[in-house]
Amino acid sequence: MRKPGYVYVLFNPAFPDLVKIGRTSDATERRAGKISKHTGVPLAFVVAHEEWVPDAAAVERTLHRKFAKRRVSRKREFFRVALKVAVRALVDAGDAARRKSRAFQPTWRRAA
Repeated sequence: MRKPGYVYVLFNPAFPDLVKIGRTSDATERRAGKISKHTGVPLAFVVAHEEWVPDAAAVERTLHRKFAKRRVSRKREFFRVALKVAVRALVDAGDAARRKSRAFQPTWRRAA
């Protein structure tokens, strides 16, 4: 079942060689705030980019597969990928998902 939502790329200055690629139906900033509260996180996560897409799970899965060899752990959504590369991949995947879904109208994106 397709469910619209945000797919995002987060980064954390404490972990400069990692990005987090995930999805949420909530505000991306709120999601970044939640994961920033864990005791093992010395600095807050920053939203680098988000895309509102018609099928958030499918777009997230596409990105996770694209960067699978650079995934830090199978149980985590962290990847050793340059921030610019991750954002470009998200933009491309978001555009492709919207083209695929003719019924989906909102086509905006926002960079943080």
